[in-house]
Amino acid sequence: SPDNAKIFINMQVPHLYNTDSAEKRWEHNSDRDFAGYVNLSYTFYPGIESSMTLKAGGMYRNKIRDSFFNEYTFDSATDIYNPQYYGEDWNNFDELLLKPRRYGNIGDPLNYDAWENIAAGYLMAKYEWDKLEVIAGVRAEHTDQGYRLDFPRQTESEGSQNYVDILPSVHIKYQVHEDANLRFSYGRSINRPGFFEIVPYTILNEDYDEKGNPGLEHTVADNLDLRYEFFPRSSEQFMVGLFWKKLQNPIETGLINEGQSTFITPMNFGDATNAGVEVDLMKYFNWFGIKANYTYTHSSITTNKRLREGTEVKTVDQTRPLYGQAAHVANLSLLFNFPKYGIEAQLSGSYTGKRLSEISNWFNNDIWEAGYVELDASLEKSFKSGLSIFAKATNLLDSPTIRYINPNSLTESLKDYPTWRGAVIERKEWHDISMVVGIRFSL
Repeated sequence: SPDNAKIFINMQVPHLYNTDSAEKRWEHNSDRDFAGYVNLSYTFYPGIESSMTLKAGGMYRNKIRDSFFNEYTFDSATDIYNPQYYGEDWNNFDELLLKPRRYGNIGDPLNYDAWENIAAGYLMAKYEWDKLEVIAGVRAEHTDQGYRLDFPRQTESEGSQNYVDILPSVHIKYQVHEDANLRFSYGRSINRPGFFEIVPYTILNEDYDEKGNPGLEHTVADNLDLRYEFFPRSSEQFMVGLFWKKLQNPIETGLINEGQSTFITPMNFGDATNAGVEVDLMKYFNWFGIKANYTYTHSSITTNKRLREGTEVKTVDQTRPLYGQAAHVANLSLLFNFPKYGIEAQLSGSYTGKRLSEISNWFNNDIWEAGYVELDASLEKSFKSGLSIFAKATNLLDSPTIRYINPNSLTESLKDYPTWRGAVIERKEWHDISMVVGIRFSL
């Protein structure tokens, strides 16, 4: 059966198109991942209460993907004089009478071989003395990533990227008092594009078409963290921290226009910064417990946008958050534990603030996802025989996903479209409540 199926309906009249009625896709990926590691370690004691550990090592990893894609076009099995009317001849897609064309479309760019070869080596030192612990090191990584198209279309049949990253890090931990630590860390890290992102494919979807980006660059991040942590008991904790991140070429999802089509594609828009604070708390009061955390993130990136003023289109700068980064994220769980009766229960709520869902190349025309609240619950009863009964429910509030565009010159003509707090709704979806009831047995 196909991994992906699409049905096109003629919106002018309530019947199926007679030609190009449907498309069905067969997609299959085969991945192979080999890795080898070498690590050496030596520990000595320079003082009475101190120790030093030196480490060195290396890694080599080879990842290969073989991607197969075929797409068949189906026409209506009835002729033009006998159209298939919705509500009369069919109600569900599996009731449609369709006939496939003889040949598929295996010449699509999604038929490709891709590889990722990573060679890395590191040096590290760990020093411990009394209440102090220091870990410092450096890691070097060489990346060779690329693809080979089976059937190239107006593009090079092969593409690859080779680069070397030097990734230093230092971590300092100091015990400020009993059961409490103060931590400081700096580290450089990278985020590589995925295979699917760098292959020059094109997929035609219901809403937006998709494109790969062979020129997509990897992200380099410098991270600073400062955290205080306190563990009064084994099941209790309090942590508060500050963080700052500088990101070079973060990978975001954007909208681009080519001719009459709009495509979603992964892109590098420039450098960005993330800074914020996070608080985490877990506390038990006999059979009742609370677990809560909150993170505030100020995210900033400045990119070029197009702005239409009359008949003129000019380029301006706009500062915005990173794609997918919400300023406010909070979680609260109420925990109930009755060991004597073998009962555990949990009620969890979470809030995710508004965030960018798609990035437009027009000024103030980005698509946002509204903030939402989710509520989940679970209950489990265990018996001495090893049998347990459990129930889980998710999305109890059935909170909708709302994507919207803030008012701008491009939305002025969309007065008949539904709005949300003055913004034009691009999409509104409900995901329904999900419930699971089961029995578990442990030997």
